[in-house]
Amino acid sequence: TPSNSSAASDVYKRQIIMLLAILNYSNMMSESIQNRSKEFAILESIGMTRKQIKKMIVFESLGYSVLSIFIALILGLPASYLIFTNFNVYRIPYVFPVIKTLLLFITIIIVCVVTSLFVFSKSKSETIIELLRKDEA
Repeated sequence: TPSNSSAASDVYKRQIIMLLAILNYSNMMSESIQNRSKEFAILESIGMTRKQIKKMIVFESLGYSVLSIFIALILGLPASYLIFTNFNVYRIPYVFPVIKTLLLFITIIIVCVVTSLFVFSKSKSETIIELLRKDEA
């Protein structure tokens, strides 16, 4: 039926958008970690452990996710309400999907943290001296 085809198409579009967003975030984190390798080497040279750097990266990714959730709430909630009320031909009452939104926010936080940890674990484990000399050449 046309209705099922449209619903399946919407699901595929959402999955593609979600995949692109995850790939974009992982690319951003990969570049960030690669560009900051000298900073991490300096932190290690003054006594910071790799575990502490990993913890710092986790808190950064939590900050990114919380900031994005906050912006989504500030901009998205009023926008969704305005769009719904302006195109509500059948006068259906507006209901904010609390459970689905909370699940989405939890998913965003998990994806941000896991992606950051994965990217950090795949980063080169060069010695401190090699990392510091890299920029000198």
